[in-house]
Amino acid sequence: MNSDLVIRLLEVSVVLVFFASKVLILIGKRFGWLFGIFAASLAIIYFYSTGMVAYVIVQVGILAAMVYGFLKPSKKIIFELPTRLIIAAVVMTLAVFVMNGSLALPKSIVSIGLLLGNYFLTQSNFRIGWILLGLSNAFSAYFGYSNGHVFFADFQMATAVVAFIGVISQRMKE
Repeated sequence: MNSDLVIRLLEVSVVLVFFASKVLILIGKRFGWLFGIFAASLAIIYFYSTGMVAYVIVQVGILAAMVYGFLKPSKKIIFELPTRLIIAAVVMTLAVFVMNGSLALPKSIVSIGLLLGNYFLTQSNFRIGWILLGLSNAFSAYFGYSNGHVFFADFQMATAVVAFIGVISQRMKE
C-alpha cells in the first residue's frame, strides 16, 4: 500500500476517533475515554510518521490524560501524580520547541489548550475543559484550513461545536 495513502488513512482515523471520543465523553459515556486512548495512540503513530515530533509529545500528554480519565472512576488515586507530571513535562518540552524555533507559539498555545482541556475534563471541571477544547479546536481548524487540510479542519470545527455544547450543557446544569 502507498505510504501516502497509509498516512492519509491514519489522519482520517485519528480525526474520526477523536471526534467520537469527545461526543461520548460529552454524553457521559466512560468508554469515550477508551476511544480517546485509541485516538491518541493513532495520533502518536501519525505524527511520528509525518515527522512532527512536537505533536507526538502533545499526544503523549493527551494519551496520559485519556488513560487517567478512563481509570479515575476506579478511585485509583495513584494515577493523578504521574498524569500531572507527564502533562508538566509535555508543556515544558513544548516551550523548548518554541524557543528553538521548531514550533510556532500560536500552535503551541493551541496544543497546550487541547492537552489541558482534556485534563480538566478528567477532573470533572467540565466548563473549563470544554471551553479550552472548543477554543483550541476552533484555532486548530483555522490552521488546518490555512494549510489546505480541509477534512481535518472540518472535524476540528465539529469538535469545537461539541465542546461548546458541553459548555452550554454545563451552564444548564447549574
